[in-house]
Amino acid sequence: MTYKSGSWGDKAKARSKSRITYFSEYRKLHPQNNHYSSYGTSLGYGGELLAQTILKGSKRIHRPSDLQWEGKLVEVKTAKKQLLSNKNIQGTRISGNTYRWKFLLTKQKGKVDLFFLICKDINDNVQYILLIPDKDLRFNNLSITEHTIRKYSKYILTLL
Repeated sequence: MTYKSGSWGDKAKARSKSRITYFSEYRKLHPQNNHYSSYGTSLGYGGELLAQTILKGSKRIHRPSDLQWEGKLVEVKTAKKQLLSNKNIQGTRISGNTYRWKFLLTKQKGKVDLFFLICKDINDNVQYILLIPDKDLRFNNLSITEHTIRKYSKYILTLL
């Protein structure tokens, strides 16, 4: 199949045009969820602001973590409850319907000193806040359920 110099041919142009049409129609039917993506209102940014108010004297930095507090690097992670049913989570069998908070720690694992984990309910209210040292976490992806939260009870911060 030969192409004209500097051109991809009529069939390729037609495919490109149909893709553009498809994606523009798709975006109309599925608008972007600004709760997770726009700066200033996102789940993660709100979690960083909350962590900064709780950890007095902390300052925001951008690399390699979110905050610096008492000479330690702190990575802030925020998760909302997700419905989970009949699963094995990190060696614990969960039967029936329950909720979990899932934190992806892969990129920051081994690079920070502390993980500040905020567990929110479905209505965006804070249920638990955990401050866990990096060395105490065995997994790169941490799932905490309503049944397994007691494993992390010594890391839960109590707010007055």
